[in-house]
Amino acid sequence: LYAVGPSRAAISEFFFETGKLLAAIVFWLATRITLETALIAVLLGHLSQTAYLLAHTMPDFSKKPNRKTAKKILSLSIFNVVIQPALLIASLDVPLISSTIGNLAVAYYTVVNAFANVVSYSYVLARGLYPAMLQTDEEIIHRKNLEESLRLVLLLGVPLFIGIVFTAPSLLYLFRPDYAHAGDVLRLASLSALLGAVSGTLGDALQG
Repeated sequence: LYAVGPSRAAISEFFFETGKLLAAIVFWLATRITLETALIAVLLGHLSQTAYLLAHTMPDFSKKPNRKTAKKILSLSIFNVVIQPALLIASLDVPLISSTIGNLAVAYYTVVNAFANVVSYSYVLARGLYPAMLQTDEEIIHRKNLEESLRLVLLLGVPLFIGIVFTAPSLLYLFRPDYAHAGDVLRLASLSALLGAVSGTLGDALQG
């Protein structure tokens, strides 16, 4: 859907975020804010997004798959298999930190990521040009779209990163005064997020 209807894909993200938020508000009004209700709110957000996506992709299920396209997708699927161990390792960050250092370190790590993810959000916005890369095989147009994607990443990511560099302790202080000591960690995490946004954009261009 993202390749053929980017606006509808964006609306599906809106359904996820809005559904999750509405569910959280209901639980908050009912004074039932717990870990379980937080997970339920996220689940309801996913369900609302899935329902929207199914409503807009059901007609495609009745179409016969193109053999040439299916063969090409299967030939490239090996790359998705190769990256699975890396994704698995990445998902173990919180359990590893908790078991080796303690839950307090997890709290520091989570708060730092909350701000670092703001920097990496520039990558999500830059993907808006990804469908344009898939609609043509002309190298000049591909290069132009890639340059525009990188400009968007840098236009948003670099100012956010610079702002965090100078205000990291103050930002963390908003959550808890003790977190201000992790200012340097937040600076490094923000730099990593910016580099990840750039590499993610380049990776999408190569994959497309």
